Amino acid sequence: MNASKQTVLVENINMVKKHVKPKGKQAGGIITVNRPISIANVQLVCPACGKRTRIGFEGTGKDKQRICKQCGVAVTTEKTKPTK
Repeated sequence: MNASKQTVLVENINMVKKHVKPKGKQAGGIITVNRPISIANVQLVCPACGKRTRIGFEGTGKDKQRICKQCGVAVTTEKTKPTK
């Protein structure tokens, strides 16, 4: 995730071909690379129903939960550190 550019890398999405010139001992050719996409183009997949969905909120204060708009089940995610 690149917060300043508001982009994310999603595995096997937005793959492009890149032409690489040979340099020294490195062989040239055409390689496939992953390109970043806008954060606005990413949706959550509900763990309960397995569908792409928007999220809603239910409750107030510390009891506030994210819910799936498709099936109404509370969506919990583990906070993980982004990999570099």
